[in-house]
Amino acid sequence: MNLLIVDDEYLIIEDLLSITDWEMTGVTEIYTAMNAARAKQLLLEKQVDLMLCDIEMPQTDGLELLKWAKENCPSLEVIMLTCHAQFDYARTALRYGSFDYLLKPVTEEDIDKIIRKAAVKLETDRARRKLQAGGELWNRFKSSWEEHFWEDCLRGLLGSEEEVRQAAEARNCEAEWSRTLIPILFHSYSDTVPAEEITCLKAAVADILKRLHCEYRVPALSPHAMAALCFTDADGADTLKAAAADMFGNSGLADRMGIYMGKYCRAWETEEEVNRLRQTAMNNVCCIHGVFDGEELETKAAKVCLPEMSSWPALIDCGRTKELSERITIWLNLNKETGRLNRSALQMLQYDLEQVLYAGLQENGIHAHQFLYYRDNGYNRIGAIGSVRAMQAWVERILNDVAEALREVREPLTLVEKVKKYVKEHLEEDLNRIKIAEAMFLNPDYLDRRFKKDTGCSVNRYILKEQLEMAKKLLLYPDITVSEIAVRCGYANMSNFSAMFKRETGVSPVEYRKNSDGSSCPQ
Repeated sequence: MNLLIVDDEYLIIEDLLSITDWEMTGVTEIYTAMNAARAKQLLLEKQVDLMLCDIEMPQTDGLELLKWAKENCPSLEVIMLTCHAQFDYARTALRYGSFDYLLKPVTEEDIDKIIRKAAVKLETDRARRKLQAGGELWNRFKSSWEEHFWEDCLRGLLGSEEEVRQAAEARNCEAEWSRTLIPILFHSYSDTVPAEEITCLKAAVADILKRLHCEYRVPALSPHAMAALCFTDADGADTLKAAAADMFGNSGLADRMGIYMGKYCRAWETEEEVNRLRQTAMNNVCCIHGVFDGEELETKAAKVCLPEMSSWPALIDCGRTKELSERITIWLNLNKETGRLNRSALQMLQYDLEQVLYAGLQENGIHAHQFLYYRDNGYNRIGAIGSVRAMQAWVERILNDVAEALREVREPLTLVEKVKKYVKEHLEEDLNRIKIAEAMFLNPDYLDRRFKKDTGCSVNRYILKEQLEMAKKLLLYPDITVSEIAVRCGYANMSNFSAMFKRETGVSPVEYRKNSDGSSCPQ
């Protein structure tokens, strides 16, 4: 997009050139002019898409230049700049075809917002001219164009109601904005829905809507959701809604996703109604597949009493996590049958359980925040509050993991063996007790105390002994260089390795190799 800035004050032009990052707004080339004559010359010589023009200029003012530009460059969009707050100037500018106007001094936010709006208008006009030039091509893609309008509208990309109305007019979709309809939301609870599957779902929805003999649009909302907008009048709304619910209920779609029937509304109310349906879908954790009446689900929602948790710490402490998991499952199923559970209730349950687990893990020297939040528990904690089934799986898995972690900490041999195994498998790394403790979700001091109590040496000392033994074995092989041996023992710095080896054995690695006659080298 090319921009022309016209102002008789050089400092104003300089300010405008530096007020924002023009490339970020889509402007690739900027021309400047300090009078109308130079501006006309540039408009005739260059490909200019947008003109930012001052109204008050000597000789030919901005309004006269605007009138000339719209006559000679009809595709040009013009934004007028003025110091006058009176609307008379703005009214005249708009009557002559100005896209909009700004009051001086302008801010970066003002410029960015209006340039982006103008860019959308230019792109829309350019696409429409291209389609209209083909006549038949425009008619062929008209419904697709209108569908894109609804996608932008329902995603909240078009702004306020007035801005949406203007966008509808700019995109030649005025008729869409004067209609009444019933919105239907299709919500998938899968983590990801492949693009090809979305295309197939859209085709399946369209096929059913054709059998309803109504005009429709099927805009995509996100990778998880799309909407069907069924146009109807007030008299036929109830009949259409019942027929659509019946047909979608008997289709295979109802077994794969949640289908939420909205209420009859006007076009400008559609975004609010679809957002209400999306919130209802998010809160529907009891039964995520099927056809639902959005208003009925909302009336079912009620405050849920969370399960009694006073016995939870004792159950966890004595290893009866399976019993606790069963108790939570019973509570979930009882409330699921009433249909009163929602996303918020599952989140509160999750918070309560995590609070109890946090305290129990911390008491046993386990880094609870790492264990609960940085660990792959099979089901992520965000996804767990999406449905009762997901929450049941998350509870069972995390309680099993907690029980296993506590068992390992309370059995000294298991902990010692785990540390030794880790050291053996990671000897080539820069090991220390902190790194090992993090891998086991334990406090480093706690790990060191437990290890020293059962082995007689600290974790760091044990690592050093293992590195030394490994180095002695490798030094028996003359074809392995000392520097390579250092790396295999976890030392990136050769000097540090040599110093450690001499401190522990009394000789350097090279001297140790010389003193070995090779007879003890493994064959």
